[in-house]
Amino acid sequence: MGDSFVPEALARFVGTSGHPTALVVDSRGDVGRSIAAMLGELGYLATSTVDGRDLFKLAAEATDCELILVSATLYNNAAPDLLDQLRKDGRTARLPVVVYATSEALPRAERMVRGDTRAVAIVRPGNASSLQFQIAELLARSHEELPDQRERDRVAAGALGWLDRLSAE
Repeated sequence: MGDSFVPEALARFVGTSGHPTALVVDSRGDVGRSIAAMLGELGYLATSTVDGRDLFKLAAEATDCELILVSATLYNNAAPDLLDQLRKDGRTARLPVVVYATSEALPRAERMVRGDTRAVAIVRPGNASSLQFQIAELLARSHEELPDQRERDRVAAGALGWLDRLSAE
């Protein structure tokens, strides 16, 4: 029956950490970790991975994910497929995505995000200030559509109540 997924969905809502999170995928682990550290300076709990499948799984499971950063030069040209997968899944479709590249590879990143109003291409940042500047407009747009932490906390409390009722039955 379709209702068998209700407890799983409710548990996902209860899983809020209370902090905005960001995810980074870069085949070069050191670059991904560096960008995750920059995101940490901007107030995010950031996680980096070297594999697009891992990033998708993390994003789909993360209740508090507010931002995804993808290297335009993932191995095996995986970045376009990852963007497509993120947009086709209801759990990740509305999340803002930043595709970053070196200045030489920026045209490739720009082609990847063309037509996607929830994505932007940027030059790979060298520091947190540069990152914040380049993604400010995207974040402003996304904060209008995505729930803020108070809303996530309210939904988590409601989901907890429903889980309690279901377990009592």
